[in-house]
Amino acid sequence: MNSILVGHVDVVTSSHGGHTPEFFAEMIVARLIHVGDNLPEPIRAQALAYREAMQAIVLEGIRAALVSDRAYR
Repeated sequence: MNSILVGHVDVVTSSHGGHTPEFFAEMIVARLIHVGDNLPEPIRAQALAYREAMQAIVLEGIRAALVSDRAYR
């Protein structure tokens, strides 16, 4: 008997086209920054604020890349 451990896989679908830049920014930051549920409240609030700030930066980069890609073609 052979077995393969694949790990955790999330599948997210969309209707009427692809995903938005906001979707990708959220997914990227969620993979980079995990905020534990059992953190003390002041630390948790700070971590969530940091994650939001990073999401805004990633979103800005994704939007710039899309504009650049469209201009390049």
